[in-house]
Amino acid sequence: MKYIPYGKQFIDSTDIKNITNSLKREKITTGNVVEKFENKLNNFLKSKYSLTCNSGTSALFLAFQCLDIKKNDIIIMPSITFVASYNIAKIFGAKVYLSDVDKFTGQMSPEHVIECCTKFNLKKVKIIVTMYNGGYPNDAFKFKSLKKDIMPLSLKTPVMRLVRVIIIRKKNTW
Repeated sequence: MKYIPYGKQFIDSTDIKNITNSLKREKITTGNVVEKFENKLNNFLKSKYSLTCNSGTSALFLAFQCLDIKKNDIIIMPSITFVASYNIAKIFGAKVYLSDVDKFTGQMSPEHVIECCTKFNLKKVKIIVTMYNGGYPNDAFKFKSLKKDIMPLSLKTPVMRLVRVIIIRKKNTW
């Protein structure tokens, strides 16, 4: 059977040096390195606050908590995703609908979301969770306009939110 890799990381000598320096510190999961990173992230995102997490699972939990996900809220996510996305949504009691994905990229598109809403007659979508296979953001900018496209399908939803885990990479390494 042929092996199909999920993705390939990019680690250079600077990454190794920074990780080694962090591991030699008294605190490896908190402290000034984390604070410096969060400040750089704030500047990059033009945000007043940011919070880093130990994992995407923790980040999703906090995002769902901030978005006030409640029992029976409707969440759409791609059918190819990390099980943590689904599990976190279920912890909050949400109803999860899995959208189809592109057969070549394995990623959900805005069109897939609209098809999912139509297929399941979804009238009130609380959030849409996207996932980028291997870190490649297919259709990232198209999702921004999705709110306009889906509003007729979710007339009772005053605000539809799109949740994305942001991965900061070095320039030109995608």
